[in-house]
Amino acid sequence: MRLESGLRGPRGSEKMSEKISHVKSFALRMNLIIAVLAIISLLTTIGTNYRAQALLAVIVAAIILTVIVTVIRVKGASDPLLCGKAIVQGTWFWTSFSLSYLIMTGSPYFGMPMINVAINFLIGIIIIILGIYTLLRTKKETGVMLSI
Repeated sequence: MRLESGLRGPRGSEKMSEKISHVKSFALRMNLIIAVLAIISLLTTIGTNYRAQALLAVIVAAIILTVIVTVIRVKGASDPLLCGKAIVQGTWFWTSFSLSYLIMTGSPYFGMPMINVAINFLIGIIIIILGIYTLLRTKKETGVMLSI
């Protein structure tokens, strides 16, 4: 386990707990944003056919499940490295799932209206940008590698 030089000594535990609480609050905030965006994308299927509803229901369910598991793992972590590892793993998962917003929703097979496709495309882009930001910030604050 890697400790930064500024975290050793009697006040090191205070800095460590301050750092981990900061990382945890960031992770919880980002996962909440992702869950809200996923629910908004599910709402875009109201009035569309069942194929589009089923597609987005599966994507949203996977993203929400990932968010829940990530939040549980982050809350249970007592070390910034473990917290960072949980954040990075969850972020990779929901970022990769957001690619389906870009690729699959525009397919004629699902028959979504163009406005819904545009909204989901925008949501996918926002989630990808948030994912990149989360990964880079987590790496910076915890030192966890992005390739775990």
